[in-house]
Amino acid sequence: LLPEDAAAVTVEVYAVPGDAEPTDTTLAAEFVDVLGVPLVVEMTTVDPQDSGRFVTYTADLPPGLGRPPWRLTSFRLTSRRGDLQDFTHTLYLDNIQAVNAGDAETLLAGFNDNDAGGWAVDPRRFLQPADLVLTASSAQASEGSGSLQIDYRIRQVGGGVLEPSLAVNITPVQTVPVVVSEHYADFYGRRSALRQPFEVGDEVTSDLPLPLGNVNMRFRVVAIVPDFLTQTDRDNFIIAWTDSIRPLLNTTASVHEFYDWNTAWLDLTDREPGQDFRLAATGSPGVQTVAYAWDLYNDIQRDPLPNAITGMLFAGFWVSLSLSVLDFAFYLAVTARRRAIAFAVLQAMGWEGRNVWSLLAVEQAALVTPALLVGVILGALLAYLLLPFLELVGSEVLRMPLLDVAGLLLALIAVFVVLLALTAFYVRRMRVAQVLRLGEE
Repeated sequence: LLPEDAAAVTVEVYAVPGDAEPTDTTLAAEFVDVLGVPLVVEMTTVDPQDSGRFVTYTADLPPGLGRPPWRLTSFRLTSRRGDLQDFTHTLYLDNIQAVNAGDAETLLAGFNDNDAGGWAVDPRRFLQPADLVLTASSAQASEGSGSLQIDYRIRQVGGGVLEPSLAVNITPVQTVPVVVSEHYADFYGRRSALRQPFEVGDEVTSDLPLPLGNVNMRFRVVAIVPDFLTQTDRDNFIIAWTDSIRPLLNTTASVHEFYDWNTAWLDLTDREPGQDFRLAATGSPGVQTVAYAWDLYNDIQRDPLPNAITGMLFAGFWVSLSLSVLDFAFYLAVTARRRAIAFAVLQAMGWEGRNVWSLLAVEQAALVTPALLVGVILGALLAYLLLPFLELVGSEVLRMPLLDVAGLLLALIAVFVVLLALTAFYVRRMRVAQVLRLGEE
């Protein structure tokens, strides 16, 4: 691990002279930052063909990029020898140091006392045993009693050149514990080698298609959940600890595009968070920003545009509802006046008040019930179509307030019942002689 203020890494390199054509001895240093973002830096020296003595190679870290402290992971051997596509070479490495902007040096590896310092063949490269051999040697040394002898081979493989790599403190591939959605477990489980939905305890190696490139990840399913706060039961998602999955995701990233901070959702018992909770959340390690739904709700309430939209919709709804009720009342009044003779004759023939009430109820229910059902269905469809255009925060989907709709329907039915009762009471009090007088008038 490099110091946080490191600006460069240097290494002393002794290239063994060749018998024939000289070798351009070049190396590339590979780093990762605290987020797991990789960085490859070509090391520079005065003369890459300089051999038979130790010379300094330098890898300058880009200022302002990445998240220090950096960790040196490997050296890739990129040497070339004229037009040869297959050759062997030997060099010695010594005194790997980190240098800050003030030229202060920190020794990372000295290779003394026949100690390779944790350096070994990089297992991420498909190498044959003879492609790279590392030996702690005392044959050459820049300082101290020894160095790291490297015997390597550069050769053509297919359409490219195989460049050996040596790595330090190699960590084995970790199995990441994850929580997956039911849809993910079913969809990808049937397409895996298991040929069945994932179950808790399954260990799987899978390619994750991500914006910065596919990532090969080995994970163990520790739980399966139907949905999550911002996801539905038809979404594929994986939940894992940030420290476990972020370095893995960043293996295909760069210092310009990478995966960083995650988002956590908390379901609070109170709508408005207390001051103590706000202070504790803001002061928690690693927390960058905190947003509260209560604050956003208050902002929306004070925003003129949504207030104007919701106000117009609210006023329009109640105006249209009031006009509908008045229209229905006017219709009943006209119906009672036009059918007064018929109702009076029926009462003269022996009909009672409940018979008149039943007749009116059946007639109006045949009109009102379909209107209510069609209105509710069309209203829900209209809300579904308009919601994306009125969306202000998040990815809110249509939620039908069944209790509110049921309450509104019951209130409308009660109004209609009252109007029908008044109409029936008016009709029941009329007699044939009174109706005839009204007709004469």
